[in-house]
Amino acid sequence: MSLFTRRRPAAAGAAYAGPPPAALRGRAAEIADAGAVPWEVLWEAMKVVAEDPQAASLTHELGLEVSDQVRFGFAGTDGSRVRGDRYHGLRHGRQVEIRVQAATHGIRATPIQATWVRTATAAFAATASGGTFSIGDDATGAAATDAIMSLGESPAWDHLVVRGGADGVVAQRRTTMHGQNVGWLYDLWLLERLLDVLPGTTLATADAARRPLPYNAG
Repeated sequence: MSLFTRRRPAAAGAAYAGPPPAALRGRAAEIADAGAVPWEVLWEAMKVVAEDPQAASLTHELGLEVSDQVRFGFAGTDGSRVRGDRYHGLRHGRQVEIRVQAATHGIRATPIQATWVRTATAAFAATASGGTFSIGDDATGAAATDAIMSLGESPAWDHLVVRGGADGVVAQRRTTMHGQNVGWLYDLWLLERLLDVLPGTTLATADAARRPLPYNAG
């Protein structure tokens, strides 16, 4: 039987021994490295809105609404546009657009999770392989490099690509059966952490629902 069993990778924060999730509600700024905490802890820490029992979605406390979204650059076998989930709203005065089960362009389109925070920065790029980051040659300034390279190895960052520039900051990862179920939550934490240390210009709120993400992110 073991020949047909795929071992699931360790979850982020498997060695976490800190406070329980509820104790960190709204305290994301106090987390030095989200990759070292379980998603349940990070979920509470990222909350920015008071609980509303009448809210239509679980993400409302994150300041995010939920709706359907079109997978840009991808069509179903019947020619129709394939849909996925979209989380969107304002956090800390910044417009956030998150697409889950979006797809990259092309015939062999890969399902992805993509997170876009609409704050312009200097250009930078980073990728993670095996949960460890490396910085692209086009990065400008040390702030992004220092913030990203301070993060420890973690499955939270598997397959992650992060880019910044004039159109905002974007994190993208492919969606896998054995990946993080809420990888976008870690990505959002990382982008907001970068924007706390990078000089940036908040872009005007726009109708992002049908815009392709910057940098060919999906």
